[in-house]
Amino acid sequence: MSVRKISAEGQVFAMAGRLTKFKSYNTILRKVAANNATMERSISEKVTVLVAGVRPGSKATQAMTRGALIITEAQFVELLEHGEVEIQTREVEKDLNLEKVIGELRSILSQPALSSAWTAIVEMLEKCDEDRLPEVVAYLSHQLTDWGRDVRWKIKKDHALFKDFAPAYWTTSNPTTQLCVAPPIWMLEALRGDMSERHKLARALNLEGLKLNGGLGKKLLEHEGWQDIRALVLGIQNRFSKGFYTYLAQSDIMQTIEELWVYQYTPSEIFMGVELNEDSFPMLKRVVCNVSYPHDKNKASREAFLTKMRDETPWISSEVKIEPWLF
Repeated sequence: MSVRKISAEGQVFAMAGRLTKFKSYNTILRKVAANNATMERSISEKVTVLVAGVRPGSKATQAMTRGALIITEAQFVELLEHGEVEIQTREVEKDLNLEKVIGELRSILSQPALSSAWTAIVEMLEKCDEDRLPEVVAYLSHQLTDWGRDVRWKIKKDHALFKDFAPAYWTTSNPTTQLCVAPPIWMLEALRGDMSERHKLARALNLEGLKLNGGLGKKLLEHEGWQDIRALVLGIQNRFSKGFYTYLAQSDIMQTIEELWVYQYTPSEIFMGVELNEDSFPMLKRVVCNVSYPHDKNKASREAFLTKMRDETPWISSEVKIEPWLF
């Protein structure tokens, strides 16, 4: 079990759902103030800890994507009474046999790259404590160099990896050319500024359902833990500003991106006003767009649509595929 100790002092708390162990909201405010902490009524980027009560709803999702830690009411009570509390971050196996782990990974990687294989690898990584991770990640980094290309990670939303956070539409929006997608828990850690050796193995980021603004999107993409991101799904439920797209066009991450999924706008619209040429995204091979697309059987109309998109983006090399995102 991986445990993190947090102190009450200096924290900015918020609540989601009904709390049952306090007489009134004023009682909570007094106890919070006594610990030199503050309480916010709404979820913002200032909130560092969210207390999840009965039926926390969408506030919990908002808080997690803004980097806040989530604690239970019982943990909140202990935190206010003692000034600190230990919270479980993941269930790791402290006595994990390293040779056995490497052997199991070698067996998985000797088989064809399948969705179930990446799921098994992520599950094993989640069980490794931080002391053992460097050796495991060092082995996998070499093995995963070209593993899992042209395979989509298909995983059910009720899987244990999603027990704390399952973004809407996330599982159906994973890119089709990179199997090694960072699971949501890794992205939440990145948004909190937490570093883990696990993050080095991600080859794709799927931002669908995270409900990020431009600032949070930039923070996620700038996470130093990402070593070799090759596919990026921007997601339809995020609210990215023009400034975010300008940042994206000039970011280091776009130097390794091979597949880009854009939503709501065409590539020419999201990068409008940014000076680009065919060398701007040197590794780009595929752009997938979720925009109005003629779904009829008329081949000519479909080709005309894609031709128009290409004409609007002369900075995209003719060797790059531009495709619609089809459900």
